[in-house]
Amino acid sequence: MNNQFRVKDIRPKDYSTYTIDIISNTTLDTSKDTPVTLFPRRTKLGNTKTLTFKTSEDVSFSILYSPESDLPADISPSILEAKISGVAEKIEKLKGTNECFDPTVKVSVKLLDAGLVEVLHSEVQCEIREKKNLADKFKGLFGGAKDKDTKEDQIVFEAPKSESESTSSSAAASATSAAADTAEKVRYEKSPLRVTVVDKSPVYLSPAQKSQSKKLYPSSDMGFLR
Repeated sequence: MNNQFRVKDIRPKDYSTYTIDIISNTTLDTSKDTPVTLFPRRTKLGNTKTLTFKTSEDVSFSILYSPESDLPADISPSILEAKISGVAEKIEKLKGTNECFDPTVKVSVKLLDAGLVEVLHSEVQCEIREKKNLADKFKGLFGGAKDKDTKEDQIVFEAPKSESESTSSSAAASATSAAADTAEKVRYEKSPLRVTVVDKSPVYLSPAQKSQSKKLYPSSDMGFLR
């Protein structure tokens, strides 16, 4: 065969059929029942996203097909319900004698090949500020490496704040920025969280149920059960 003969690499790609939403107890809106789009229609299957909850409390959420989706009559719109627990306890362990700034709960989810969603991992993160020691000061003089923010596909959930809370948050953000140039150093501590998931997705026939169906219906009439 001629070694100059090449075949174009063609790989099929599957995409989701329906839009998938999420409803959380920590939302961008004052209403806890306001859905947010998690995976839009025609999202590539296998896609992952990170849900970021700006909270120090336990998180619960439901994942479901969008009400606008034209689902078959026998398919329930609910996919799963999840609860992230033990957030406050983990924060206490992470911060020790320090204060936890900007507590954040992160949850990784994946769009499966069947068009369903799987919860992969959950963790809580604390921003800890400490006084710089001599080694830290020298590291700063010689351009010590800084942690780089990893770009990821994420959705941020944060409860609405009052004007005074927003002012406090802005002041805290400014303090964090200033801490890097003053006598404070900033580090981030993480810890995994417990995730409880209740599967609400459609239940398909198990091998045993298929076998039972074959006995109930003659193969001549139900050939598709073979």
